[in-house]
Amino acid sequence: MSNGNQALRVCMLSAEARPYATDGGLADVVHALPATLAHLGVEVRVLTPLYRQVRKTTKLKKILDLAPVRMGSVAYASAVWADEQQDPHCNYFIENDEFYDRGGIYNQPATGEGYPDNFERFNFFMLAALDALSQMQWAPNVLHCHDSQTGLVPAYLKLARVGDPFYRSIATVFTIHNLAYQGVYERSKFALTGLRDDLFYAMGPFEFYGHLNLMKAAICYADVLNTVSPQYAREIQTPELGYGLDNVLRTREKDLYGILNGIDTRLWDPSNDPLIFAPYSAEELAGKRVNKEKLQDLCGFALRDVPLIGMISRLADQKGFDLFLALKDQLDRIDCQWVILGTGLKKYQDALRELTRESPEKFSVFLEFNNALAHRIEAGADMFLMPSRYEPCGLNQIYSMRYGTVPIVRHTGGLADTVRDFNSKNGLGTGFKFNEYSSTELLKAIVRAIEAWRDQAVWQRLVRNAMAEDFSWERSARQYLDLYSKAITHT
Repeated sequence: MSNGNQALRVCMLSAEARPYATDGGLADVVHALPATLAHLGVEVRVLTPLYRQVRKTTKLKKILDLAPVRMGSVAYASAVWADEQQDPHCNYFIENDEFYDRGGIYNQPATGEGYPDNFERFNFFMLAALDALSQMQWAPNVLHCHDSQTGLVPAYLKLARVGDPFYRSIATVFTIHNLAYQGVYERSKFALTGLRDDLFYAMGPFEFYGHLNLMKAAICYADVLNTVSPQYAREIQTPELGYGLDNVLRTREKDLYGILNGIDTRLWDPSNDPLIFAPYSAEELAGKRVNKEKLQDLCGFALRDVPLIGMISRLADQKGFDLFLALKDQLDRIDCQWVILGTGLKKYQDALRELTRESPEKFSVFLEFNNALAHRIEAGADMFLMPSRYEPCGLNQIYSMRYGTVPIVRHTGGLADTVRDFNSKNGLGTGFKFNEYSSTELLKAIVRAIEAWRDQAVWQRLVRNAMAEDFSWERSARQYLDLYSKAITHT
């Protein structure tokens, strides 16, 4: 796509991006989407903070020292660094060791609590990133902002920098990856934005029950908005999943779109994945059996011909662990094995440890982040469980289908958009879904899946159905190109 005789220029701002700094699915998107856009002819630059782990793992070169960035009465020094490996798109990093030379991206590793100065950390990033574009003299056609950590950027462009010709024609796209995390801070933080104080008023774009809400500001000021699935775009306009912003979102309905995340099909490819035990494909599934047996052995399970069900997840209320744990007694009576990988809330960590103590022959739990093990679970499990309360998009159900690991999911958000419920009569479908958020309905879905697994002819068809689905990033990236055109027209 081009803008006149020039390539379309897109700058993405994000708190995280793979492989540099990763806390969740956002990092995957801000790696794969820019790379795909670059292959489609877009000139893409990605700006993220220069965290400690980036310094440790990346060969960097300094691009320029920025003029001091002012927040309130303090002027902060900063610089822009780049990854020397700039293929297929450019990755830049905003430096400030006071804010980013820490062990975590958002949270203190020792406690899991958010850093008390997170507003300052990410407000500085937004201000410095905008300065960096001007001082590098690279004006994008579109600034694509991701989640609340970049939520003030559209407002800064429309209110603080509207008189600067450099910024005047830049369009903004804001992607809501998870509406539950809105970036809500004390009203006093507004003084650090440099915006006029009278812009903060009751029911205004920045105000949320007496607090400053970065997500709300982005929803109000961005030219175009999107979420990461069509179903989630509809859900967040309801009181049930709008988290207090449903009314604001409904006022922007005509500018709100849903685009499913894709996956990196080179990174997630069972026929060529160096992290799994044996390669396989939809045409030749023998290697999947090898992966299952090796995973059973890794988990300390007996090599029995029973369903092996995987879960890879943050241990959070959103992810449906309350439903899963409520089924403990019933699951004990079902002849299957479970492998669970994740970190998160202590209450769920403790409950999962208890499962492994009581039934080590059925439950294996790894309370860690382990990318290699995640690939091995996707390759070795028969089924993959995602009983989420809500799920903006979800990636693991897509990875699972790519690996012929049949998903069992709740009908919500991206899970509803990506998984088609299996019909045993006509053999169509790619997984098993349940609607009501209840342990009873979850159990029914698990039982349905296990019953289908017992008929291996039926199961092999289901596995191949799942593996045939196309969730490559190119399809999604072309939808983002359409979104960028809408944003440019909007300005």
